[in-house]
Amino acid sequence: MAKSVAEAFGEFHSNLIITNNQQEEVSRRRASVLQTLKRSFVVKDSFIFGSYQRSTAIAPLRDADVDLFVVLPSEDLGQRTPTQLLDRVRTLLSEAYSTAVKASLNGQAITIHFPDFKIDVVPCVTTRGGYLIADASNGEWILTDPRKHSDHVMDANKKHRGGLLPIIRLLKQWNRTLNYSFSGFYLELLVVFCLDQLVAAEYPVPDLLKLVFSVGEVAVQVSLDDPAGLGGAVRKFQAIQTVDQAASLFKTADSRAERALDYASRSLVPQAFEQWQSVFGNEFPKYS
Repeated sequence: MAKSVAEAFGEFHSNLIITNNQQEEVSRRRASVLQTLKRSFVVKDSFIFGSYQRSTAIAPLRDADVDLFVVLPSEDLGQRTPTQLLDRVRTLLSEAYSTAVKASLNGQAITIHFPDFKIDVVPCVTTRGGYLIADASNGEWILTDPRKHSDHVMDANKKHRGGLLPIIRLLKQWNRTLNYSFSGFYLELLVVFCLDQLVAAEYPVPDLLKLVFSVGEVAVQVSLDDPAGLGGAVRKFQAIQTVDQAASLFKTADSRAERALDYASRSLVPQAFEQWQSVFGNEFPKYS
């Protein structure tokens, strides 16, 4: 229970943070996966990437993917096709875990479905300009560099003096209430774009959210490019299909945020809480 909007957002955001115990479990699972792969592969390097590494993944962890890059010798390019490499990794992981844990092919990754969260294992090799990953959908190698993705978001967070990541996490919770209408990484880039002209740490969270929803309604009409400069435009949508649908979702959230700010400005705090709950769902704290 919270008595002010600021207190409610503080409580709400803290509940979205991945706990230390969950982080420790991720480390244990990562070590187990690598030990399994090293039985048949020479693993030159490995690293966690994606939203978990950027601290933009939100709790509960079961709803998030932990992405693990496994760097193999470049000789594997000539020894196996992309599909053969993924099939070999999937076979090893399927054999290593019980029937309660499923390892399935998922585009460029093998997804291990643990009861409490998933790990996407991405085998790759280093090359000039980044990493080559295997793509099962077209049987080709794809050039990418997730470390540049991370640098883009983390550099922006430094510019915002740490105020960017909380807004990204809150937008991801909003996205969760929308059945994941938007791709997670696209939302991260969109928040960076929408807040580019200010320093987030200098503004209240509700005002920043209102700004993102307002600017986002227009911004979804343009493409946001891969920060690594390798993959063209970043995929925007997951559970929706069109820009009009996306703009409508932002417009609805913007209208509710505007009403929430108006209520708060007139000291109608319970009504402000109701409006924010209509944006973020029942997990947003109730007024006490």
